Amino acid sequence: MTFNKIKQLILLTLISLTFSGCAAAIIPMMVASYATSGFLIFKTVQTSTGGSVNISFTDNEISVKNKIELSEIAKPGIWADNNAEVYAAEKMENSGAFELVITPARTAKAILKLELMDQINSMTNSERLNSFKLLCEETGADSIIAFKNMGTEADTSIWSFSRANMTHRSKMLIYSYKTNRILYETTMEIKSEISSTIHNDQEILKIAGEAAAEKIILLTSS
Repeated sequence: MTFNKIKQLILLTLISLTFSGCAAAIIPMMVASYATSGFLIFKTVQTSTGGSVNISFTDNEISVKNKIELSEIAKPGIWADNNAEVYAAEKMENSGAFELVITPARTAKAILKLELMDQINSMTNSERLNSFKLLCEETGADSIIAFKNMGTEADTSIWSFSRANMTHRSKMLIYSYKTNRILYETTMEIKSEISSTIHNDQEILKIAGEAAAEKIILLTSS
C-alpha cells in the first residue's frame, strides 16, 4: 500500500467518525472496498437531481523520469470523443496551468484532415502512438490526452430497488510527443447513483470531464 493510499484511508476514516450508527460503518467499508479494488476516490459530487457521482482513479506509480516529463507539458491536446473531453479542456484552459490547450474541436479538425481513425478503441498500441505523433505535428501540441472506453455496467442497490448504480470506466492516456510514448495511464471510474428522478447525462459528463482535468493538472504540476 502506497503512502498516498494510507493518507486517503486515514482521512476518510476520520470523516466517518463524525457520523453515528450505520452511516459510520458504511464509509470504512466503502474505503476498504476501493482500496482492495485498486481504485481511490478522487471526488464525490451531488447532482442537481438528487443523486451522486463518485470519481475514482487507479493509484498508479509514476517514475521520477516520467514525473519530470509530465511537469514539462505546456501544450496538451485533447483527443476529440465526446462532451466530457470538452468540459475537461475548458477546465484546463481556465486553470492557467498550461501555455495552450489544444481543444477537442481543433483536434477533431486535424483528425479529419489527416484521415486518422477517430476511435481510440479500434486502434492497436502502435497505431495509437502513430496517430498521437501525427496529431501533435499537425496541431503543435506537445502531448495528447485521450480516453479509451472500457464499458459501462449497472448494479441495483441492495438497500433500495428504486435506486441503481451506473459504473463507467475509461482508461486515461497521457502521450508525450518528445519521447513518442505513453507517459502515464490510469483507469478512471465514474459511478453515478441514479436518483428517483431522471438524471442529467450532460451534468454527469461535466462532472467527469472536470474531474479528469483536475487529475491532469495535479499530475503535470507535481
